[in-house]
This record gives sequence, C-alpha cells and structure tokens, in this order.
Amino acid sequence: MARSWARTGDIITVDVTGVSGGYEMWMLLRSDAHHDSPQCDRALETKHLKQAKEREALILDFGDLFDGMQTRTDPRRSKGDLKAEYLNDSYLNAITDEAAMFYGPYADQVVMMGEGNHEQAIQKYSDYNITSGLISQLNAQGSSILQGGYSGYVRVRFRWAGDKGRSESFLIYYTHGSGGGARRSKGVLKADLRAAVEPDADVIVSGHVHSSWQLPMNKSRVTKSGHIRESRVWHLQLPSYKRPGLWEESKEMAAHPVGAHWLHIRIGGAFRRGQSAIHIEPRWGLD
Repeated sequence: MARSWARTGDIITVDVTGVSGGYEMWMLLRSDAHHDSPQCDRALETKHLKQAKEREALILDFGDLFDGMQTRTDPRRSKGDLKAEYLNDSYLNAITDEAAMFYGPYADQVVMMGEGNHEQAIQKYSDYNITSGLISQLNAQGSSILQGGYSGYVRVRFRWAGDKGRSESFLIYYTHGSGGGARRSKGVLKADLRAAVEPDADVIVSGHVHSSWQLPMNKSRVTKSGHIRESRVWHLQLPSYKRPGLWEESKEMAAHPVGAHWLHIRIGGAFRRGQSAIHIEPRWGLD
C-alpha cells in the first residue's frame, strides 16, 4: 500500500494505491489549534497526534494553527497571553521554531496546512507568512506538506490492486470559516448554502467558530448515462483546541467542545454499478 499527495491543478490530490475490499484508512481533520496560546490544550492535541501516529492517519489542518497575536503591531496584543517561552526579540521566529519541534514527529503524515484568519492577520501586521515558514522547516526534515489556502479542495483517490484501470475518489471541500461565534445556530445554517455552492463535495469541512457538529445530508445527481444517483454529504464543523479565556468570558460566550474530528474510510467488497465502494464515517475526537 502506497500513499502520496501532490497539487493537481487547483486542488490537492491524495493517491492511495493497491487497495482492495476491506481496506481501512483514518484521517485526522483539525482546525483552530491556536497552538502558541496559553489556552491551547496541548495534552489533548498531543493525544490526538499520537493516535494519528498509531492509526497511520493522514492529517489535514485547516488554519489558525497559530494564535500569533503578540507582535508589537497587533492591536489584539495582550501581555497576559504571551507565554514565557516566547519572550524574546524574535517572537514570530520563536513560535515558528517551537511549532516545528512540536509537529516534527508527526510531519510525515501531514498532507496540508491551510491558513486561517490568525495567519492572515500575522501577514497583515508583520509581512510574514507564518504557515509557509512552518512548512519550510518541517519539509526540510523530509516531510512533504503542501500549503493550503483559506479554502480549497482535497481529493482522496483510491487505485485498486490488480486492476490498473479502476479507481474511485471522494472530494473534501474545506473553508476555515467566517462570521462571529454563531452563538445560537453554531454555524449549522451555513450547511445548506455550502451544499448548494459546492455540489461536487462529499465532505464539507469548516472551522473558525469553535463549535462542533456533524450533519449528514443527501444529494441527488444525474449521471451521464441518465441514471439518478443519490449519495451522502457530510458537513463537519470542527472544534478548536483552545479553551475559553478572559476574552470569551467578557463576551459571555458559552463553553465549547475542544478537540478535532476523525474520518474513518473503508473500502467495500463487492462492486455495484452506480454505487460507491468508499464508505465514509466521521468520528468524534473531543475531550
């Protein structure tokens, strides 16, 4: 079994070759780690990364891996949120170097790192793309992490063993997310809009609002041969690894789940025309 990934046109493609009925694979989907924040639950983050190592899971990060609000020019700066290990004249270098050390043992399983509003703010205030800086350090150690955007696509394609002509894939659309905390809807209202705008996606992933839910929806598509095919689309709202702090308390924001989500992918046995052999099941990865 071989796995590789590369940029294909406008998207990232993961190729898994030599599969057969019964093959299983895990993916760890994470967002909003805010790794350098004092409120980041490093213990839970480490637990999930170690589980990913054990499961040989592919890891996809969808932005706000960094908190990064303590540069001199950032109006959100707060001395109370600056960890002692980052107290030096090169704050951005310090958080990048520490992250490279922390994620180094897991980097060979990381497919992509996207950007969130925090990474974009760092670039706005400091002219430094911190996601690119972290990826460069990790890839210099031998990994092959691709840089994603604020939104984009990841196609996971399976090629069957002994049948060079047979392959099947599923498509992930990701967006870091937008808007406020969505205190009442938790962002669920955006699922219908995303389903309409991204009709080709089989899994739609978002972050940003630090809520957590999994919503299955069905879609109907007409094939070239004139048959109607119904399939399931999973809408996943990823939580954060950052626990609420003083700012959240001042805004009367409710406590939210902390962690990530898993995808468990299984290849079915007998092939049936018009039906996918790929079975996708989201799993919770909460505290």
